[in-house]
Parts: sequence; structure tokens; C-alpha cells
Amino acid sequence: MNTDKRGQFFLMAALVIIAVLFSIGIIYNYARVQPEDKRVADLSKEFGYEGAKVIDSGIYQQKEQGAIKNYLTDLAVDYATSDSDSDFMAIYGDISSITSFKTNCIAAGSAIVGGGALEVCSGKNISTIENPQFVNINENEISFFFEDEQYKFNLREGQNFYIIVKKDKGGEKYVSKTNN
Repeated sequence: MNTDKRGQFFLMAALVIIAVLFSIGIIYNYARVQPEDKRVADLSKEFGYEGAKVIDSGIYQQKEQGAIKNYLTDLAVDYATSDSDSDFMAIYGDISSITSFKTNCIAAGSAIVGGGALEVCSGKNISTIENPQFVNINENEISFFFEDEQYKFNLREGQNFYIIVKKDKGGEKYVSKTNN
């Protein structure tokens, strides 16, 4: 009987050792997903809503196009400073006159990262371009490039207002588009 129990002990020990070796050999695969950054979509919607109200109010009060553009520029500056991590571009106008508002980095210098130079921003400013060359208008479509990507929107009669907000966070790129 003593040999039977000794054999059972060695069998159990062998199974435990095999289980330990097997568990060490397993490779765990998993994907880590960053939580979605909803601030980009919220910023796009808020800016689109307020910009549309500025345009509607300006048209209703019969303001000149220059005054409406100045109000939109002020609004764009407010949004650029409210979330300095996001870049955005807005296109305003009709078929005859287009204005673009785009955030630009205020350079504070550069840093060497991984052997390459990286521009360091101390803040953002807004550039305004009248009838920009990078905007193409076809019959019912407007297209333009923002950070090497092309965006297309349907062109409507009257005043149009298009917004793109981008943010790079943790290796992920978040993009939100709004047209009002």
C-alpha cells in the first residue's frame, strides 16, 4: 500500500509542476483602450452652435460681413484658449466669399525627442484667411485640407459654417466635424 500512495504523490507533484510550467508559458494578449475624449465632440458642437447664432444674429440685424467675421474671430479665439490641446479649423461664407479660421501654435522653442526636433507651443493663436487657396468649391460641395487630410461638406445656399476639431491624446487621434 505504501507504494500506491507514493506513486499518487509523484503523480500529483508531476501534475502541479506541469500546471505551473503551462501557466508560465501562456502569453497574455490584451488591448488597452483609451477612454473616448468627448471634449472634442463637445467643443465642435458648442462652437458650431454659437457660431451659427452669431451668423444668424448678424444677418438678422443686417450687420456687414466684416462685422460678422470679427465676431466669429473673437469666438474662435475664445474656443482656442478654452482647450489649448485641440486644433481646429472653421470655414465661413458663401459661394462668393470664404473665410477660414485656423489655430496655430505660438512657438516657444523646440525640444529634441528621439533624435528629432519637436516644436514646443506656448499657446495658440488664430489665423484668418480670406478666400483661401486650399478651399475648393464645386456645385454642391466644398472641400478643404486640414493637417494633410481632406474634408468634404455639402454646400448650401446662403451662409455656411463648417468646423473640424482635432486632438491627439495618448497616441489616439480624435476628430469631430460639424456643419451648421
